[in-house]
Amino acid sequence: MGENKQLTGKTTESQRVVSGCPVTAILILYGLPRLLTGSIMAHEMMHAYLRLNVKLVWCM
Repeated sequence: MGENKQLTGKTTESQRVVSGCPVTAILILYGLPRLLTGSIMAHEMMHAYLRLNVKLVWCM
């Protein structure tokens, strides 16, 4: 953060629309506490939902 709490050095990249971005699996580690497992599952399911419904390609 720079002066006046503004982000510095932030770059943006364009995203392109594609058709068909299948989600075939969500992998979860075994042996984690139940609450942590639930929060990870919710997070990963949101990624899957966005992949299936928003049709954007993220730069990974």
